[in-house]
Amino acid sequence: MTEYTSTRDTAKLVRTALKNAFSGVKFSVRMSTGTRAAWMRVSWSAGPTKLEMRAITNQ
Repeated sequence: MTEYTSTRDTAKLVRTALKNAFSGVKFSVRMSTGTRAAWMRVSWSAGPTKLEMRAITNQ
């Protein structure tokens, strides 16, 4: 059986992973859910590159 993680719980996991991988960098993780879809946006002003971020967030 497939298990699903809520968008809110996923955002928490992403925040924790980013904090552990890039300590000292401030991140903004925003999410929202709709009736058929959910989204999450991660932003930061300085620090890791997009490729470095994707290595963490694509997990």
